[in-house]
Amino acid sequence: MDKRVKKTSKDRALHRIRIIQGHLKSVEKMIEEDKYCVDIVHQSRAVQKALKK
Repeated sequence: MDKRVKKTSKDRALHRIRIIQGHLKSVEKMIEEDKYCVDIVHQSRAVQKALKK
């Protein structure tokens, strides 16, 4: 496999992981701050969708 293709796949994977981390940090902060549960569920769904990609 071409090194550039591997790097591109790696870059995409790292980008996806960073997005998921951001969503998870947001959920954590919302829970710590006792945010409205519906908002937490909404953000949790964003995490689930990001994991499915």
